[in-house]
Amino acid sequence: MTITEYFKNYSTTKQFPNLLPNGCDKTIDDFYNSCIVKNLCSTSNVLAWHKMFMDYIELPNAVFWIRYYESGSKANGKWSNRRASYSEFEDGFSYVFVSNYDVHEIFNMVFQGVTPNAEEFLDLMKSFKYPLHYDPGKRKKKVDDEEQRSSCEETAICAYPNIGSTRGGVLTEKHWYLAHINAIKEGYLRPDGMIKKLSKQETNKIFPQGIVSDWKQDPNDGIMKRKLGYSLSQDEKDLVKAHFLRFVDPLNYFIVPGEKFENNSVCKKIGEFDDLISFVSNKYESIYGKSTVMGFRDKALLGAPCNLNDPNLGQRIIDIKYGSILETNNSRQSASKSAKTKVKTNSNNKKTKNVTTMPKINSRSILATLRNMQQAGTLPKTVTLTNNTNFEDFLNTGTDVTDDAARTYLSSIGCDRINPLLNTHGLPQDIYMCQDLYKLVDVLDELVNNKTTDEAREALANGGEACRPALCYLIVYLLSNKGIVIWP
Repeated sequence: MTITEYFKNYSTTKQFPNLLPNGCDKTIDDFYNSCIVKNLCSTSNVLAWHKMFMDYIELPNAVFWIRYYESGSKANGKWSNRRASYSEFEDGFSYVFVSNYDVHEIFNMVFQGVTPNAEEFLDLMKSFKYPLHYDPGKRKKKVDDEEQRSSCEETAICAYPNIGSTRGGVLTEKHWYLAHINAIKEGYLRPDGMIKKLSKQETNKIFPQGIVSDWKQDPNDGIMKRKLGYSLSQDEKDLVKAHFLRFVDPLNYFIVPGEKFENNSVCKKIGEFDDLISFVSNKYESIYGKSTVMGFRDKALLGAPCNLNDPNLGQRIIDIKYGSILETNNSRQSASKSAKTKVKTNSNNKKTKNVTTMPKINSRSILATLRNMQQAGTLPKTVTLTNNTNFEDFLNTGTDVTDDAARTYLSSIGCDRINPLLNTHGLPQDIYMCQDLYKLVDVLDELVNNKTTDEAREALANGGEACRPALCYLIVYLLSNKGIVIWP
């Protein structure tokens, strides 16, 4: 079956074969073998689609998929989404904004054994025949001489045929969640060896949202297009290609139970749990071959892999329960939490909402940043950390971030950098020994915002043996105090 045939018979082919089963697993390894591995695509199919996308990005007239503006604000009366909206630069380089649901279709095609072909994919994109997920508009009787009414701006500027539902993908309908291994928009390896996210200025140049009037009908084919009056540099084009590969390549995702259909003991969404992602990433290297994965990482600007290679990672307790039976309970719990507003009284006796935030920090990106800085020669290969080593020396001379070196460094700066801040809030002075990473993130958030909570105190008091991710989080916290932000 070809891609064209898949969409021609879409009423049948859109059905992902596997409905989420009911189950419960104690460890990451149990969960992988009971749930994840049963929904891995055929190795030959994955490698075929991977090769197709690797070939596709080298085509001079490729149209790339970009995951930006799939949701938006309603400040102008309509949602400012941009799905299915086509943009072309002065030299012909082009892309289209799309939804994550379109990658659901890719996964479904890989799973069903659709035969990929770069030329066919290109033809469908260049001829504007590839069906995409976006708001199709609602047809009503003419109102003010307008036949088509829509709640989204994208309806007026879409360039591709509409595939159907905008509220769920083919995986969502079967209660699955598509989990990306490497974040699509974060941590790009730059020519100087640094791994950095796009700055606001870079985003506005490479992926500008624009306004509806920027898109105009092309008199040659009648397609709505935005013509940008400038071209991107080669480095900027490589960022677009890296974004595309991370988004669509089956080497970079797997499926897990949807948020409404699972409960676990470690995080809100199991598909975003760093230990599980590292575990699956390591499995992918074994299944698809390390050289293949490294080839993908090179083009996706990911740099050296920095998975958690703890041999006991699979034994990490997650206590997960999943299945359709959980939807009702989860919905009730969500409604109950929304109905209850916790309040606290501040020094002025005013009631304020008690809101807890959870910054998302990816330890693998941090490790990759430091390692690639070193490999690029930005930092020397070795450094000796002593009690006299200061923060500026660390930035200028570099480190392998081995456990011992990191622990020595953090211990050496603890007295004059961390402890005064802790003392201000009456907190223990062994923050770098905190074991629970989720509570550690909360603790750092409290410290960054110059406040503390009983939960933060308890997390610090119950700190255990230092571990590599926790040390990396602390390094990032210290980097952020110098205005160098390298977390997602």
